[in-house]
Amino acid sequence: MLAGLFASGCFETHEIPIAPGTTRIDTTAWWIQGTPTKVYFEWHNDGECNSDDWSCTEHDGLTFTVMSIACHGCALVGKDPTGTAFPSKLRGSMLAVATTDGSVSLELGLRFDATGARRTVTTGAFGDHEVAVEAKCDVIPAAAFDPQRLTDPSLLRPCGATRAATDVVLVFPAVRTFHEQLYYPFCLPGTDCFDADKQPLRPVMLTPEPASWGRTLRPADQLDVYGAYPSPTTSTIELKTTLRAGGDASVTVAVPAIAAPPGP
Repeated sequence: MLAGLFASGCFETHEIPIAPGTTRIDTTAWWIQGTPTKVYFEWHNDGECNSDDWSCTEHDGLTFTVMSIACHGCALVGKDPTGTAFPSKLRGSMLAVATTDGSVSLELGLRFDATGARRTVTTGAFGDHEVAVEAKCDVIPAAAFDPQRLTDPSLLRPCGATRAATDVVLVFPAVRTFHEQLYYPFCLPGTDCFDADKQPLRPVMLTPEPASWGRTLRPADQLDVYGAYPSPTTSTIELKTTLRAGGDASVTVAVPAIAAPPGP
């Protein structure tokens, strides 16, 4: 039916003009030295068809090309996209890594290939590096504990000197940076150790081995891996991992003793 209308000339069409539109570059604000970070960039055509407008057509095959890259306080990792053309309807990406503490900046020279127009897009980040591993110790009532996934972190209580006999001890590994930030770049043992951008996470070792491993989402959407000890038989738990800056790091967690029952 629609084909017949177009063929008979009863339904006129209009084509979106070719014109350079919006440019954009995005990345995370905080980069860890030794950890590749994804940078996204794009340059769309100035207009696009409304999905409800059957008379509108767009140009296929529009591209933009990365002409130059300047990375200050950082270095490219993997394939250099300089000279590569990307579809204007999509976004391109590249990997970079911080090489310094402090200010990081990235500058891309782009060309809108259909018209030859050129623009420069810039973005900034803050470089940091890992200095130590830490472990947060919490307890949770056994009746409220799901071994696979902790969905309500409000049920946790910080470890004190004692715990109830029915409490499960949870140990959360974390990494502290030179600029006093904490983050959680760990994966569950035996799983695919990559984040949503397919960048490597790292395993962590707890001694003694926990009865189970799990994970929870913090409010900042950081994935916390934890080892669970329903009835630990030792007074300490040791955590070991490897830092991105190089070398092994470890920390020891004190296990709270079971509180004595109240007197008569």
